[in-house]
Amino acid sequence: MPVQDNDDKRTADQPAVDAEELRRKQAQSREQQQDETSVQKSGKLLPLLNAKAEHHQSRIDSLDEKIANQTDKIDRNKAKIEALSAKADKLEDTNRMLKATIGNLPGIGAVIALNEKRIQAIREEKISERQQKIDQGWKKIDKFTVKRDRIEHKLNRVIALNDTIKSFSIGFNKERREAFADAMTRLNGATVDCLSDKKATLEAKKQKILDTY
Repeated sequence: MPVQDNDDKRTADQPAVDAEELRRKQAQSREQQQDETSVQKSGKLLPLLNAKAEHHQSRIDSLDEKIANQTDKIDRNKAKIEALSAKADKLEDTNRMLKATIGNLPGIGAVIALNEKRIQAIREEKISERQQKIDQGWKKIDKFTVKRDRIEHKLNRVIALNDTIKSFSIGFNKERREAFADAMTRLNGATVDCLSDKKATLEAKKQKILDTY
């Protein structure tokens, strides 16, 4: 699954599109994952590898749920921002109408001033607070997605290793060689991904130490 870029400057209108795109990609990832782990669910993984695969899949499912929860929160906060913006717009329209018609009447000036304070509070405080929650939600999604991707790399490696071992039990030479080659290609790819994950973790720790000292 693609990792959301922490450097993206998402606007109040952007999260809904991003959230919808995220759901679509999650659905595709789940479908792919179901295909890749079908051997596990049918009991065709070797016992030791099956236990590891189930452990990894359980963690992936948990992270998928956390990502979905954050996506829902982002959508709710965006909807709230839209409602607040509409309220502020209505108050501004009211003030323009009052100023253009009965703005000189006693007490109307106080009403206009009160509306202006409410508009300011909405624009500068309430909407800003909701946008901060959206930004925090995306940061959590980024974190969960990185973690999910790393676990998925481990799961892919387990499945590929299982298929590599089981390829030796195929009776026909041509089919055995094809199955072995395919499994090894996937195993090498998954291993590279896992090593890259470890490298990224070590580099992050190194940078944290350098920043500290």
